Amino acid sequence: DKGKRGPVPWSFVPLCADGDPLGLWQMSEKVPKEWVDFSHGGKPARERLHVTFALRMMKIEHMDKLEKVCGDAGPVELKVKEFFLSLVERIRDAEVYCIGVAFESPGLRALKDMWLEGMDESQKRSHDPYPTSDGHVSLAYIQAASYEQAKDFVDANRSTME
Repeated sequence: DKGKRGPVPWSFVPLCADGDPLGLWQMSEKVPKEWVDFSHGGKPARERLHVTFALRMMKIEHMDKLEKVCGDAGPVELKVKEFFLSLVERIRDAEVYCIGVAFESPGLRALKDMWLEGMDESQKRSHDPYPTSDGHVSLAYIQAASYEQAKDFVDANRSTME
């Protein structure tokens, strides 16, 4: 039972710790609470908005390699690539959609690829389930009943974000 093991270590890049230069929190705040599926992710608080770096960092070597790869790395640029609404496939007990922002960041992708270097494909996929992506942030998890309104919201705000 995964609930009894405690949290699985992972690493991430916080996005709104020092302001909101990309307007992520501002956009998140515009999503009506009535649409949000609070039992499947809800709407992350400002300080929890992040881009995942690596999942399932269960071994001490994972942390050592993270320090080696990222310790002296300078800032990387994140550009908004796409404002999206998509089905959350990992949630199996309900139909839930995510309003999110995909990023373009060759610098972040390069750091992830360095961290994944030397692992076989299944290990890489376990730590980075989106190998062709530079990263994304989930702004809100939406109930299926609000899909049409959420789609209209994303379409109406796309030009603001992209």
